[in-house]
Amino acid sequence: MEVPSKPLKILQLTSGLDVNGALVHCKLLSQQLARRGHQVTIACRQQSWLWSQFSELPVRVVTCQMNRWPLSDLTEFAEWMKREQFDVMHSHMSSAHMFGIIMKKMTGIPVVATAHCRHVQPWWRFNDTVIANSASTYRFHKKFNLVPSQQLVTIHPFIDTQKFREPACPMYRAMRRDWRFPMDASVLAIAGDVVPHKGHHWLFKCLPDLLKAFPELRVILVGRFRRGESYTNRLRQHLVDHQLYKRVKWLGRRNNMQDVLGAADLVVMPSLVEAFGMVALESMAVGTPVVASETGGLKELITHRQNGLLVPPRNAPLLGGAITRLLTDPTLRTQIIQGGLQTIQERFTPEVLTRQIETVLYSATQSEKKRLAA
Repeated sequence: MEVPSKPLKILQLTSGLDVNGALVHCKLLSQQLARRGHQVTIACRQQSWLWSQFSELPVRVVTCQMNRWPLSDLTEFAEWMKREQFDVMHSHMSSAHMFGIIMKKMTGIPVVATAHCRHVQPWWRFNDTVIANSASTYRFHKKFNLVPSQQLVTIHPFIDTQKFREPACPMYRAMRRDWRFPMDASVLAIAGDVVPHKGHHWLFKCLPDLLKAFPELRVILVGRFRRGESYTNRLRQHLVDHQLYKRVKWLGRRNNMQDVLGAADLVVMPSLVEAFGMVALESMAVGTPVVASETGGLKELITHRQNGLLVPPRNAPLLGGAITRLLTDPTLRTQIIQGGLQTIQERFTPEVLTRQIETVLYSATQSEKKRLAA
């Protein structure tokens, strides 16, 4: 692997607590940057998922609550950054983005922010560069957060291609036994926190008709859900009203997503909005075909009938029809599985995307040097 001529000292700032796509991306990226010879430090909250991963990481991990008050705490952290002589900061998630801009003001160290989602926030334009995780996210930050084009770049996230590989048959069978599903059942998986914009209810609307065609059909929900939340209650009530509750298993969060997705026959992403769509990549890598809404970053990942099927959001009949086609057409299914694996190999290798991010980090340091010299 090529080693950069001048390694950077990079401070990754992360503020999320529970595991999510942004924190996983930060972990994988830090590993890749370290392999390329850079000195990487991750600053995260002590109670966060990333902190729990420190023993697995080939980089230093330090704790920081990223509070913006009191001033003495900010000053202390800024002084520590100056002593460490970091070349660049790279922030992930909202509180870390704001904290990075404050630290830039106090230390003069440039900051690059990766936009993993889309929120209207006034501070985005004060970053040296904003990395959008999709063209859809790029357009959002340009239009609503007024980030100039010269400060924006689109670089897709990537997955651990060694971890997400087509699972062996024994693991496939073990997962189904654990779920108490028949081995010959058609299993649909929907992954992501149980929140309205993920569109679970649109899949649920399809189930009565799907069960007529596939009597052994089962559904697994993978992701955080909270009992008592109105959306969760609505979904549960729908299952009760249509006598579907025995067909759906709520798994909650899982650390072995590669096994869960690999044991499903089909992954369904009926999202109303989706900044990127990491689950689609993970599903392609394990050889499970995807039916997804034609929205946001999913339109950039999936080419209809080549590596997945796209349907308009909020359209239960078309969603059900796409699911039926993939469960009944083995030729199309094989074509899409092969197309998904090819997509991973050609467009989402960690080495290529890491080099793109590395270029952005280098450019931020050079721009700051030019500014100081002017």
